Amino acid sequence: MFAKIVVAALVFCAVATDAQVISIGKCAPVTVKQDFDLSQYLGRWYEQQRYFTIFEIGLDCVAANYSLRAEGDVKVNNTGRQSNGQPNTAIGRAYVPDASVPAKLLVKFNENQPAGDYWVIDTDYTAFSVVYSCRNLGPFKSEYLWLLSRDRSGYTPSVEQRVEQILQQQHISPKPLKPVNQLNCQA
Repeated sequence: MFAKIVVAALVFCAVATDAQVISIGKCAPVTVKQDFDLSQYLGRWYEQQRYFTIFEIGLDCVAANYSLRAEGDVKVNNTGRQSNGQPNTAIGRAYVPDASVPAKLLVKFNENQPAGDYWVIDTDYTAFSVVYSCRNLGPFKSEYLWLLSRDRSGYTPSVEQRVEQILQQQHISPKPLKPVNQLNCQA
């Protein structure tokens, strides 16, 4: 009976959270980028690695372009290539709900769904960004992680080492990360 309850809870969590990395335990506290400057963060970023997310199944050549909207929030234009070669685009908006912590943004791609966390753990604005989210769901936690670069070809060895150190310092596991193909992509 207990096993059935655990399986049911896992299925519920997977459905409720788009089936990203789900595990038993509570979210560890993380520190976001101090003095985050949204204006420097705007522009194009390329996914280099990510945790599994159901809404990105089969996507490669994934990029995000962030630009200011007239309303003062951020237009999010995510693009990628589906496994059949067709382009995929998702347009959303991001906003800072608490101006005292500007690196903790919320993002929405559909008005009928709740906003998701988009926490900039660290960035140098020119080479890398570490974006993380974690939500407690009863005895489970649900995590997202994206490693982004300004250059489609990825990180230099020194930047890669810096990103690994950030993950280690924040106690964010790199094990579930999967590389995102950025080869043979159109500009």
